[in-house]
Amino acid sequence: MANPMPLVTKSLTLPQSMTLPQFHFLCNNWVCNGAISLEVEKDPMIPTFSTVRRYLIDPPKIHFLTFIIEAYEGVAVVTTEDRKAGIVRLEISPGQENIIDEIVAREGKELGMKEIVAEKEVDNSC
Repeated sequence: MANPMPLVTKSLTLPQSMTLPQFHFLCNNWVCNGAISLEVEKDPMIPTFSTVRRYLIDPPKIHFLTFIIEAYEGVAVVTTEDRKAGIVRLEISPGQENIIDEIVAREGKELGMKEIVAEKEVDNSC
C-alpha cells in the first residue's frame, strides 16, 4: 500500500479588505499560472470536467432561462454567447445533465430552445 501524501499547511493572514472568494481566486491563479506549485492527490471519484451544450433560444427569453437555471443552484452556468442571435452556452456540472434535460423538456418549447452543437466535456483542472 502506498504511503499517503503528506499534508502541508501554512497559515496566512488575509488583509482585512480581502474577502475569502478573492483569496481563493488569487490562489487558484497562482497555482494555474505556475507561480506556486502544489502536489495534491486527486480523488478519482471527483470529476474534473463539465458538459457544455449550446442552444439557440428566442433572444428576449434568454434572461428567463438564466433565472430558471440559477434557481437550481450548482447545476449549470449560463453564458450568453450572442445575444442578438440568441445563442447561449450551458456549462453543466458533472452528473447534473439529467436536470438540464428535464428543464429543456419542460421549458424548451416556451423558450424556443434548440440544441445547436453536440455536447462535449470540458476539462476544468489546471
